[in-house]
Amino acid sequence: MATSKDETGPVGKFENLADSAKEYLDMRLDAIKLQLVENLSVLFSRIVSVTLLIIFIGIALAFLASAFSWWIGDLLESKAAGTVITGGLFLLLALILYFRRRKLFINSMVAMFSKMFFETSDKISEEE
Repeated sequence: MATSKDETGPVGKFENLADSAKEYLDMRLDAIKLQLVENLSVLFSRIVSVTLLIIFIGIALAFLASAFSWWIGDLLESKAAGTVITGGLFLLLALILYFRRRKLFINSMVAMFSKMFFETSDKISEEE
């Protein structure tokens, strides 16, 4: 029934404060871990979906390029010319993508990652 003088005195209050601070830090660490797991899950799912999309687009592009090469070859009456023209078009497309890579890929990736990581941390801050 009687409480000891140490529990209600300055030392006891300091110990309670230290325990509360330790609990708060543990909870913040858990929140950061959960945020990291969520962000990594989103990142992994996006990588998988983009990879699958690239594979399917690549397969479709191969068939379309083959058909285009064949069609141009029939028009020019030379399958080799149709193949060279199709290859040249792909080379031109590759050069355009190479020179525009910063705007098309790098800037959009930075925007996506910053939105993904910083938007989630804002949600956690609002919940507190």
